[in-house]
Amino acid sequence: MLMGAMSAAVCELPIQGQVPPRVERCLPWPTLGQEIEDFRKEVRELEKIPPKRRIQIQEVVIQGATQMPESVQRELVEALKKRTFEDEDGRWIQEIQEIDVRAVWQERGYFTVQVSVKADVETAGPELTWAKLTIRVEEGRQYRLGEIRFEGATIFSPEELRRLIELKEGDIFNIEKVRVGLEAMGKLYSSKGYVDFTPEPAADVDEVKERVSLVLRMDEQKQYVIGKVEVLGLSPELEWALRSKLKPNEPFDATVIDEFFEVNKAALPADASHENSAEVKRDLKKIAVDLLFDFRNCAQILGLDRPRARNP
Repeated sequence: MLMGAMSAAVCELPIQGQVPPRVERCLPWPTLGQEIEDFRKEVRELEKIPPKRRIQIQEVVIQGATQMPESVQRELVEALKKRTFEDEDGRWIQEIQEIDVRAVWQERGYFTVQVSVKADVETAGPELTWAKLTIRVEEGRQYRLGEIRFEGATIFSPEELRRLIELKEGDIFNIEKVRVGLEAMGKLYSSKGYVDFTPEPAADVDEVKERVSLVLRMDEQKQYVIGKVEVLGLSPELEWALRSKLKPNEPFDATVIDEFFEVNKAALPADASHENSAEVKRDLKKIAVDLLFDFRNCAQILGLDRPRARNP
């Protein structure tokens, strides 16, 4: 009888593609997505796909680094020895080359640094490989920041955007600080509803003055506003607190949702989160986002908390 009630309740749920995570967890049978994942696991087991080998760095030799302080090189070596990589067709070597090594030099002004990594490997066990790395560096020149120009900025002034990059003209060029500044621009635009905003940077290297200037083209896109807001399973007080931050026709700011979950964490269900309790749908015609917040427990979702009529 209980299963019958659950089946009837579930049949009433709207079918809109993928089942929401909170509903999926409440179902008494696997969803199609769960069955597909289980099938994939069975296939992997039948094919006896070997586990990925782990790479442990045992020794690192850096060649050609004549300008980088030895203390910085030692930090890089120790960081590499502490990491474990997965052997995926040699991509771990490219990861070290581009992310671990090149970034160290580019954060210190060596914008055009060239890096190559060679690995000598030795099997240490069924799933473990030891590696000795030889890193060859062609440092090139150390550059300083030239000017930063903005193109296509209409929502915020160039002065507002420029303050987000914590580098002054003449500072040692630091590509990481530029990246952090671009991320800050994305958050600023997103807070005003420009969720598709993309900054497109282009670098101009002056070899004579040893300066790197940047041109940032601001692809602002369209502004999204809040459409429909539906809230399920909250107390009137919490629902009011949420709705007061998300008013229809105002610019959509996703950070407001994160802040609500953080501030009201103690009052919300233990498993409530932005990921499994909030659903954001775009309406491309209206350039709006519809929001659904579902904090109901399984009994409420499946309708098992409703009083059932007694048989005469």
